[in-house]
Amino acid sequence: MTRTSITVIIAVCLMYSHLSFAQTVSVEQASKETYIDDLQLLPSVGGVNYGYVREDTKVGKYLCGGMSFSEADDASAIVSHTLEFILGYESGEKLPKYIILCSRVLASGQPVGGIPIPPINLLMLDAVTTTDHLEHIVLHELYHLLEYRYDSINDKEWQIRFGHGYANSYSGFLKKSPIGSGSDGFANSYSETFPHEDRAELFAFLILQPEKLKSNVDSVLDEKVQYIVEKCNKRWGWNLGW
Repeated sequence: MTRTSITVIIAVCLMYSHLSFAQTVSVEQASKETYIDDLQLLPSVGGVNYGYVREDTKVGKYLCGGMSFSEADDASAIVSHTLEFILGYESGEKLPKYIILCSRVLASGQPVGGIPIPPINLLMLDAVTTTDHLEHIVLHELYHLLEYRYDSINDKEWQIRFGHGYANSYSGFLKKSPIGSGSDGFANSYSETFPHEDRAELFAFLILQPEKLKSNVDSVLDEKVQYIVEKCNKRWGWNLGW
C-alpha cells in the first residue's frame, strides 16, 4: 500500500471511525488498570482502548496534558486507522491494550513524543501534532513497546553488528528529524541517540516512507533495515517488505 493510499483511506474513514465500535472495558476497570483517576474513554477499536484526560495529569513519573473530547476523538481516529490499515488487527494481541492521548507528554519535565508503559501494555502519546507526525509517533512508540514486552529492548545481536556510533544521549538531537539528516549508517539524526531509537525510527520509516528511505540508504543502513524486516517477521509475523 502506498503512502498516498493510506492517506486517502484515513481521510475517508475518519467520517465513520467510531460509529460501530464498542468499548471493551469499563471506565472503572480502565482507571484501575492504568492508575489514571480521571480517565475519559473513547470507543475502542480492534481491541485497543483509547482514552484521554481533561486536565494535566501525572501518570507515574510522566505527565499527560489535558485534551478536549474533540481533540482526542480526532487523534484516536488517526491512530486507530494507522494501526488498522498498516499492521492489521489480525495482530491484535501484539497491539497495546491502552492508548492514552495527551496534548503533550513530559518525562522529567522534558517534552517527548510518547512513552511506552510495558507492565500495563499502554502507550501514552503526544497527539496534538500533524497527522504525519502522529502516525510516526504511534509506530515508533509501538516498536518500543513490543521490544519491552518481548524482552528484546537490549538486542545483543544488534549490538554486536551495529553497536557503534551512538551518542547514548538525547542531548542536542531533535525529536522530529527527517530521513537523510543522519550520519552514514543512520536514517536520521534521532537514530544516532541510542540503538533502540535507531530501530524504532527504522520501523516507522519502513512503513510510512519506504521509498524515501530507499533513496537515502547506504550499505550499513541497508543491513540495518534488513535486520528490522527479519526481526519483525520472525518475532511478530509482520511482513514489512523491502
